[in-house]
Amino acid sequence: FGSNLWSLVFEQNDSVTQQLADKYIRDALRTWEPRINVVKVDYFPDTENNYLRIRIGYIIIRLNELQVMTLDISRDNFSLISATSV
Repeated sequence: FGSNLWSLVFEQNDSVTQQLADKYIRDALRTWEPRINVVKVDYFPDTENNYLRIRIGYIIIRLNELQVMTLDISRDNFSLISATSV
């Protein structure tokens, strides 16, 4: 969604990578999706299978509704796992 997340695919799954992912996600969402406020970004690295699961909690401003989106990012794939209202 218009971010540099792909640049992190081959990086170590450490706190530096997570901080960069957080910045890229928040910057992209602030730029491209002004209808939401990001509340929380959680990371679940799977170094054994070389992918990073990211869970983004955000509020839809117009509805004042909290939603959570889960994404898996790997070298080969970027997939939306789920997006649900809370």
